[in-house]
Amino acid sequence: MYEANFSECEICGTLALLGKGSIVNTPQKILDKPTYDPNPLLDFIIQKLQLKNDAALSRRLQIGPAVISKLRHRTLAVGPNLMIRIHDEANMSITDIRRLCGIR
Repeated sequence: MYEANFSECEICGTLALLGKGSIVNTPQKILDKPTYDPNPLLDFIIQKLQLKNDAALSRRLQIGPAVISKLRHRTLAVGPNLMIRIHDEANMSITDIRRLCGIR
């Protein structure tokens, strides 16, 4: 019988199921946290980059507008890929990104 082995992602805090060469991220852990709210992060980035709105932010981060909407409505968690993109575009540390959206 196969025994599941979970590990926490160092960047975003999501759980990863390790086994047979594959990793499956489960961002549900982030979405379930009562402190998780990506809106302050998104608002801060818009202000820092002097953008007009969420559409401009989605273009700058090279993600679809629907992703920003899902983040704002807390149906999608800020994952490692997005954190790295924010880090690159807004010159923010991963620690600051996590703090602003309440992950840690």
